[in-house]
Amino acid sequence: MKATGEEPRKLLSASQASSVHDRRLAWFPDGRRIAFASASRAGDEFLIQSYDLDSGKTSVILSNPKAGDFCLTRDGRIIYSRLEDGANEKSANLWEVRIDLRTAQIRGAPERLTNWPGSLFRALGSTLDSRRLFFIRLHYQNSV
Repeated sequence: MKATGEEPRKLLSASQASSVHDRRLAWFPDGRRIAFASASRAGDEFLIQSYDLDSGKTSVILSNPKAGDFCLTRDGRIIYSRLEDGANEKSANLWEVRIDLRTAQIRGAPERLTNWPGSLFRALGSTLDSRRLFFIRLHYQNSV
């Protein structure tokens, strides 16, 4: 829609039978593409996808069943939370992967940013210059 709220238009339709879409959404810096999260109803697949406003095409940026909240930085990184494997799967850490902002394609392997046992992350974001992250860090204590 316009800045005044006039002329809204539908960007994307999703099948409710196969996936769950949620509040996680990010605009690419040039305003021509959005990134959004979806997960299978069974919980065995989590995707961060890109929707190109010009072509109307959707493509997968990242697929990881243990991924969670994410943000897109202006310098071309997706920062996302990822649950740990095995005995530590109640903990998450932050990971980053570089992407090409024009094509929304991954450029390189994901890299782990944190090693904080017992933490979960929500509301990830970055400053305008992409130099700092902000988030809500949840820490659970399993004993009394």
